[in-house]
Amino acid sequence: MYILDLNAPLAPYAGPGGWNDPDMLEVGNGLSDVEARSHFSLWAMMKAPLLIGCDLQDMSEATKTILMNEEVIAINQDPVGMQGIRLETVSDVELWVAHPLSDGGAAVISFNRGSTHKHMQLEWHDPVLVRDLWAHTDLGVGHNFTFLIPPHGAVMLRSNGTTLAAPPRMTNLPL
Repeated sequence: MYILDLNAPLAPYAGPGGWNDPDMLEVGNGLSDVEARSHFSLWAMMKAPLLIGCDLQDMSEATKTILMNEEVIAINQDPVGMQGIRLETVSDVELWVAHPLSDGGAAVISFNRGSTHKHMQLEWHDPVLVRDLWAHTDLGVGHNFTFLIPPHGAVMLRSNGTTLAAPPRMTNLPL
């Protein structure tokens, strides 16, 4: 978390030809699978070099699945090179957005820093087509999407092919 907080204000300095490097990935080095997905999501959103920091010969299948998620890697490798920014924090959950992507859409992360599950709603001003990059599922077109986010967990979404006029707003809902 410390490195995440150090790197967050450096977003304006990132872009093609120069990337912020918050250090190697810790996926496969003692994080839970939930924490590893969050870590990989955030590093991908920050356009960090995705340097694997675990023993390749000793990786679990879960670690391989996380590190080989092509949809998350595509956010990291999007040619526009826009590093995600932390827009707001609501009830221990941070909202990160990288916009625009090369197709005009956006990448969005809701990251739960807290120690309890959070029921969160993301609300867009205009209807957007949303895809969950970890579930590999289209969630449909709409304004509002709700998620139950585990402690230290993250939801990573992509709004595909939609010009995002305004970033989503995040609301904490009762469990």
